[in-house]
Amino acid sequence: MLSSSNLNHPNVDGIGIINFLSHKYYFITGSTGFIAKVFIEKLLREVPEVQKVYLLMRAQNAEAAEQRLKTEIIDCELFKRVKDEHGERYNEFMKSKLVPVVGNFSDPGLGMDADLARLIADQLNVIVNCVGNTKWHERYDVLLDVNVRGLSKLLGYAMNCKKLRLLVQVSTAYVETRYEVIMENPIFMEERRIPEKKMPHFITRAELDIEAELEMVSNFASGIPKDKLQIEMAKFGMRRAKNLGWPNTYVLTKAMGEVVLTKFREKLPMIIIRPTLVESSLKEPFPGWIEGYRVMDPIILSYGKGQLQGITGDPLAVLDIVPVDMVVNTMMAAIANHGIVGKPGINIYHVSSSTENPLFCHKLFEYCCNYFTLHPLKDSRGELIRGVKEMEFFTTIDEYVLFGLDANKPSNVKLHSKLVRMAAIYKGTMLNPSRFSNKNSQELFGKMSKEERKVFELNMKSIDWEDYFINIHFPGLRKHILKEIFLPPKL
Repeated sequence: MLSSSNLNHPNVDGIGIINFLSHKYYFITGSTGFIAKVFIEKLLREVPEVQKVYLLMRAQNAEAAEQRLKTEIIDCELFKRVKDEHGERYNEFMKSKLVPVVGNFSDPGLGMDADLARLIADQLNVIVNCVGNTKWHERYDVLLDVNVRGLSKLLGYAMNCKKLRLLVQVSTAYVETRYEVIMENPIFMEERRIPEKKMPHFITRAELDIEAELEMVSNFASGIPKDKLQIEMAKFGMRRAKNLGWPNTYVLTKAMGEVVLTKFREKLPMIIIRPTLVESSLKEPFPGWIEGYRVMDPIILSYGKGQLQGITGDPLAVLDIVPVDMVVNTMMAAIANHGIVGKPGINIYHVSSSTENPLFCHKLFEYCCNYFTLHPLKDSRGELIRGVKEMEFFTTIDEYVLFGLDANKPSNVKLHSKLVRMAAIYKGTMLNPSRFSNKNSQELFGKMSKEERKVFELNMKSIDWEDYFINIHFPGLRKHILKEIFLPPKL
């Protein structure tokens, strides 16, 4: 007799992740982004029997899209293990599975050729939406085009996919930060809610009409000269985010996108993946892989260079960091778990560490101090940067400004201004008392077989933060971001 946890799963020994993912057609947006590329690599490495993976790409034509596929995916260092497995047939294998599709997420019909769009729609089983402008202080209209309007167009396209088993939306856990413990619940902006606990950063949000907001932004943009549009729209977005109860424009528009999704909850099977602060890989395809400056890395490297000696933040605040491979493993397990059923509705998964394995702010900088003291970076002249000091914490920007002026001296005004801007940007992260429940992810882990747990590791308790940062993440930054050739040995 099947247990209640396995009623919907033919494979009682686990979820049946590999079995579901195999022989499927996938459509991935944002396919050259950080999370999407790790997802593609894992899919091709563990499930080479996939039928096709269609990759929506911005390109002038098919030839340009093929070139992007080659330079940004096939030739990417990330795919080394897949390349090693297939040897001389690597390029043939990759091109047999990956199909670049010329398109634009914000255009009607996703900017795809109409005939190709119909062909893909007739085949698709899983849509994975990884597209999203992640700049916290981007222009409001640009973020709305991608995170709201574009998502609406994708949902319209999904409605025409008759074989669709699941639509996956990669969002962010920070769409909600008003409570002490954030649960995996949908966002309903039309409802006015009262915070469950009185704390300084908790705000009662104003009601928001998304259509009216889109029209207002369009009208606002039409009245601004082109040479001032960038800065004025960025400022306008931040004002709107603060007034409506969100910390920045990016998370406001991601929250709007989730509200758009909820309107389709009775029509489409969907899951929302909400990661927190995504950093380098813990294990796969190899430890420490990272591409581009991620959330905490500007602060980490500024600190390692001896520039940043203080920050606005609470040393006891929890930094909710997750390795990118654990995000992807959660995505795959959740896709199988709900794709097998394929029923309309929304299920939400936080990929977070703060409730299971909290990393305190002061511990991160302790690891930084120890590491960069023993293995210092080099300055522009090739000389070792010595004298990294213990991080000092300040509760207000004003306190930090005075400290920075004293620490950097009036002669380095440009550096001081940069560090003050950085402190202001990260203030919310460093002072945020919220933690994110990952109860659904824990339940997902409980359904997995022993073999699935090995292949799709998503247990946050397994992370040793000191080992992760000192032996994996910091060396990864030096190799993949700073492009250092010789790395210091493990501690």
